[in-house]
Amino acid sequence: MHPPVLNPPVELYQSPPPTLLDLPVEIILEIADHLSSWLVAAALTVTCKALFHILEKKADKLGGGQQPASRAVLLGLLEKKHGHKFYHCQTCNHLHGFSQAWNPTTTTTKGGGPEKNKESAVVLRYCRAQHVFNPNPGRNGYNLSCAHARLVMNRHLRGAPKGLPLEALSRSVWTRHYHRDDGLLWRQHFCARIVGDDLLLRVRHVIEGSEENLRHDVVDGRHKICNHVLTGLPTSGSSCLEKKSGSSCEPLMHPELESAPRYESGRCDVCPTEYEAFVWRASDVRETRLDSEAEDGISHGPTIEGQRIIVFAYHNLGGCRDDQDWIFGLLATGREKSIFSKTRQMTLVSQSTTLSLRSALEPSTLGAKRKWLEGGRDLEVEGLLSRLHMVDADSVTRRPGQ
Repeated sequence: MHPPVLNPPVELYQSPPPTLLDLPVEIILEIADHLSSWLVAAALTVTCKALFHILEKKADKLGGGQQPASRAVLLGLLEKKHGHKFYHCQTCNHLHGFSQAWNPTTTTTKGGGPEKNKESAVVLRYCRAQHVFNPNPGRNGYNLSCAHARLVMNRHLRGAPKGLPLEALSRSVWTRHYHRDDGLLWRQHFCARIVGDDLLLRVRHVIEGSEENLRHDVVDGRHKICNHVLTGLPTSGSSCLEKKSGSSCEPLMHPELESAPRYESGRCDVCPTEYEAFVWRASDVRETRLDSEAEDGISHGPTIEGQRIIVFAYHNLGGCRDDQDWIFGLLATGREKSIFSKTRQMTLVSQSTTLSLRSALEPSTLGAKRKWLEGGRDLEVEGLLSRLHMVDADSVTRRPGQ
């Protein structure tokens, strides 16, 4: 038996250690104290493991106990390079890892039960993110945070695999008014698109039921299209801007549900939101409510004759690059930072911002939804209008008055 033949060892080239390491640690720390900026100190810190261990704690103190603006610049560069795994959280000024499974809603486990998107929720709670767009908090809410929006815009600006795909924001949830558990549920369908460098969110709100129950929920349900436009009439106990700014919330759906089909359109005077609403009588409605005994916690009643309401809402979320951006903050919180200031201006949205949104979405009769689909015939809406006997099929291609 011949002895095994051993290959000669491979000599790996190793770069010589930096001459800086030949100096005593005290001298290295003294050099770090005289660096011109925190960014230079941070670059020196990550040069090698030895310097990192020496200067790790020192670098955080070079900014006088504060995190300088150069830190955000460095983290932004790292996010740009490693955006498939990390994103720059401006709330805490750190890099956070993320999962491609992140989305603004809850997810469903293999057993069928609802499970919170724990990884996303823990990070957002840790950072105490205040800006979350969800005018109707409740069961299975759609909580669109500034982190989710930033990740989607990262994919748009830097390409795959950076950030999250636009489809991550497309979800469908049931929601209710958070003061009531016995009311009818609204179905909300979310989808998003990007126009220019602005993130736009379309939400389709649907509720249906008997005329009596629907009227009761429209008046008392307080379902919100945004934080300033809601169903019913404002009351002293509403959670809108009424008590905060002295202005009344704008009622979207009045309590009188007419028997004839009705169409309304408008825009919020406070935030960049526009909407189109349809109300009509139908013979195939089903009332949906919370049911603790049901398998998924929701029960659907039998088919009856009643009323159906569909609202298409369009929100301009802006560029979503800064968690202090006033557009996203206004949509998420319903107010700007100076909401309690006596000198606060009531006109929060500039005319140019509003007109930009209207121009992008063509806010004519069904023009917004038609523009959203980027051409072609919208069979869903055309069929709806045909049943409502409001306009003929060709009118969706014309502006009012043409």
